[in-house]
Amino acid sequence: MEEWKIQPRGEACSACRRPFEPKEICHTVLADRAGQLLREDLCETCWLAQGGADVRARVGVISTWQGAYEPPAPPPPDPLPRQDAESILRRMMARELPEEAEARYILAVMLERKRVFRHRETRGGEPPLLVYEHAATGEAFLIPDPRLRLDQIAAVQQRVAAMLTGGDPAPPEPTVAST
Repeated sequence: MEEWKIQPRGEACSACRRPFEPKEICHTVLADRAGQLLREDLCETCWLAQGGADVRARVGVISTWQGAYEPPAPPPPDPLPRQDAESILRRMMARELPEEAEARYILAVMLERKRVFRHRETRGGEPPLLVYEHAATGEAFLIPDPRLRLDQIAAVQQRVAAMLTGGDPAPPEPTVAST
């Protein structure tokens, strides 16, 4: 069996090119034409002009179905505005405040996951130094690894989330060493 590239429903009739209206009945024909699987989405008028339900009996037609056209949903907003996270990280890097080390680390990891940063290497030392490269500009970012424990990550993520939503993050609470 041959691979088929999944084709989304068209936004206009394949025959007359008229855009579909929301809730309009749309007929779909999946057919094998010269060894290629092709999808056609037809308005009611063009469906009837091509023979309506008799289309199913044509050579090469694999399947037909109908449904109500729904316009594609707008893409969801990016949960991490790239420029905001990057600009916050840049401001923190310029300040070099020790109490922001954990937030810098979390922002760098977030930007890596968004493919804005590329992790290039980890240099040994105390603390270890993570070397990131900005994917678009090639700039190098050196981020000390604060060696967060699992029980610390949630609090740091909350501070970073507050920064990303425009709020001022609460300063990190001092850690008390247990004796």
